[in-house]
Amino acid sequence: MVAALTTPLDWTGGPALIWVLGAAALYLLGGRGRRAPRAGDRWRAASFFAGLAAILAALDSPLDELAEELFWAHMVQHVLLIGVAPPLLALARPWPRMWRGVPAGLRRPVSRALTSSPRWSPLRRLAAFLGGGLVSWLIFNLDFCAWHLPVLYDAALRSAALHAVEHLAFFATALLFWTRVIYSPPWRSRLGEPAKLAYLGATMVVGWVLAIVLALAYLVKLWRRLVPGLAPARELPRLGYRSVLDRLAEVGWARRRGESREGFARRLTAAVPSLEELTARHLGAALGSRRSGLDPESWRRLRRAVGSEVRSSRPGWRRALGLLDPLAWWRVR
Repeated sequence: MVAALTTPLDWTGGPALIWVLGAAALYLLGGRGRRAPRAGDRWRAASFFAGLAAILAALDSPLDELAEELFWAHMVQHVLLIGVAPPLLALARPWPRMWRGVPAGLRRPVSRALTSSPRWSPLRRLAAFLGGGLVSWLIFNLDFCAWHLPVLYDAALRSAALHAVEHLAFFATALLFWTRVIYSPPWRSRLGEPAKLAYLGATMVVGWVLAIVLALAYLVKLWRRLVPGLAPARELPRLGYRSVLDRLAEVGWARRRGESREGFARRLTAAVPSLEELTARHLGAALGSRRSGLDPESWRRLRRAVGSEVRSSRPGWRRALGLLDPLAWWRVR
């Protein structure tokens, strides 16, 4: 995506804002007519609105646009939707108050149906099943790991609908997870205090494993960046070209699915004109042409030219943050 955010002050607007405004309206309506505030009401209200603000920051801010191109921004989204908004909302215990905000003519029959109607007994059994400690732990961690698989990660970036499903799955499973640890009626956890510690500790282990995988991915990125300087001349057309593509992917420029190398170079001609010559030399070497190949001197010249063009066409904050992306090389085709 060549057209991208140029300033972090660019807010997007979207469905998340509607959801947050609806939740806030129910919360405020449910608080009308109540007697004097009880102990803890103020900090719970602050926790509730902080949780809503975290959702907006994740899904309705410049972060959402950046997450389409930058790995670190996508990971910050995940942290907000998994580790910030859900525990804040669980601490706030807003569910009874929000339910009181629903009109009584709708609230009472729905409450009777959900709690006593035989027709809804399968739903009640499903809720009890999902609320089990082991089941909720497995659902949360399997969902967390699955969306970090490169296949699903890339698919979510290509499809807006799948990206929305990813965010909903993260938030819903995290809310299920945190309400097993934090008392948040009417959701009740069957875990004792020692079991809660084990529950959290086992999840930390999963997070550490994922962190190790990402660290290894960053080492691969560094190796791909450095290897052209160590490679024999005959390998430079391939490894040097790949290294430049890695650098372009860091700042949000990658070949689209089905796009030829020449088409990619033409698309970036205005921003990175040297890429066209580098691509021609790469393809010439691949086709066996010695004259149009890439010798070490030409590689150093083109590498400097591409670096200068990237610096002049991408803002400094974007380039700096792109360096933090351990999986930019995965998007290189």
